Amino acid sequence: MTAFDESLALEHTGEGQWRARADPAREANTGMFGGWTAALLAKAALNDPRASGSLSAITTNFISRVPPGSALSLRSAPLGGGKSMTHWRCELLVDGVEGVAAAAHIVLTNRRESDRFTEDKIPEAPPPEVFPLSTRRGRSARRCTCTSPLAPICSTDRQRVRFAGSAKRAANRWTRCCLSI
Repeated sequence: MTAFDESLALEHTGEGQWRARADPAREANTGMFGGWTAALLAKAALNDPRASGSLSAITTNFISRVPPGSALSLRSAPLGGGKSMTHWRCELLVDGVEGVAAAAHIVLTNRRESDRFTEDKIPEAPPPEVFPLSTRRGRSARRCTCTSPLAPICSTDRQRVRFAGSAKRAANRWTRCCLSI
């Protein structure tokens, strides 16, 4: 266990109730470091017996100063969710001071195996040398000479082509269907 882990020690006092002490070694100029405070709030949610999953997101609001060395009370409560994601609310209170010193909205997720972020392979393509070059000159040299199914709408004709579908989405697009420019 690291010194940081020891500074985040929590004592479970009831369902969603925790006790802790603000470690003076994690003091900033005006109170406790914000990262230490956020980590303590996250640990309260993660250590709750009702919690499942890993920390996915946290939004922490620092409301008032947390004095170093002070006794702290924490409250954690699930707000709702499903089988993949749950939302939690955690609050940190300084003993002897009225009101909440910090509050966090925490999202815990049960990540499932997924291929959503895998990269596709680039398709195999023949080398450029196998494509015929146009022998035309002048303006007609820009005409498409390929046998691609896209030949009737090839942009090498330098004509504007409207694709089928929504005019707002696809109007006035150019397509290139061959290498014979």
